[in-house]
Amino acid sequence: MCAGRDYALPQDVMDMALDVMRHRLVLSYEALSDNMTSDDLLKKMLERVIVPEVPLHEPKRSRTRV
Repeated sequence: MCAGRDYALPQDVMDMALDVMRHRLVLSYEALSDNMTSDDLLKKMLERVIVPEVPLHEPKRSRTRV
């Protein structure tokens, strides 16, 4: 998920959102009769979320005196 990082980026959260949230939804009869799935609804919701841009930085190296 985090590609070897010890922190998560906003895109990491978006990438996992469907797997994490899909079981939390109970669709109405109307949604089911329209052949809508939980994923369809979540994708519509996630399209409206503005994902913040986080600049990637190289890890700081500790300076040692020689």
